[in-house]
Amino acid sequence: MVSTGVIVAAIVIQTIYLGRKLDRLQETMDIVSKDVHSQNVLMFMHKLSDYMGTVESARELLINSAVIDQTKDIAHIHLAELARQRNSLMSLLDNLIRYIPNATSRHQDLILDFTNSVIELLPSTIRLEAELYDQLGKFDMANHVVKTAGGKYWQLVDFYRSWCNEQAQGVIKGESNVAGLLEANGNKLKRLFTLDFNKALLVEMPIPQLESVKGS
Repeated sequence: MVSTGVIVAAIVIQTIYLGRKLDRLQETMDIVSKDVHSQNVLMFMHKLSDYMGTVESARELLINSAVIDQTKDIAHIHLAELARQRNSLMSLLDNLIRYIPNATSRHQDLILDFTNSVIELLPSTIRLEAELYDQLGKFDMANHVVKTAGGKYWQLVDFYRSWCNEQAQGVIKGESNVAGLLEANGNKLKRLFTLDFNKALLVEMPIPQLESVKGS
């Protein structure tokens, strides 16, 4: 089990960490958007671009929590958009994963790397959403987001892990053309599936602990 100290430390640094990840993901998005013209991929890019814009706006509110009382109306608008856009994005991710075998070899590598980046990013954006509720004093809603969105996230990770295993096994039957790609990215995938930092971000905390984090 990850200690409470690690969880609190993760929350404290997560807005800075998230900002760096958003920058890296934007670079990957630009490459994929120029190179891949599948309708599924382009639709996903559009949804992700909207979500990233809302995440960045919410992140700016959390950078200086002293002004949260002056931005409550804006924060509530961001929270509604974050939930809607997150659910829409996550519902499309499995389609993006299934599309990988249909892409060219060059595009397969791009989309796999991009998929990994998005999945690795999501726990930070879910935590951001919960932290914004926390700053507004809505501690039960903060935990609700972690529980419900976190549950959907782990379902997505389980689906992705199962898909990778099926593709790796399918090469024996000649039913997979991405086994080599998955093997080449084995270390990255293993890290994604076992990342303790993401697990820490998606752990619910009792309300008193949430309150103490806010005041620290």
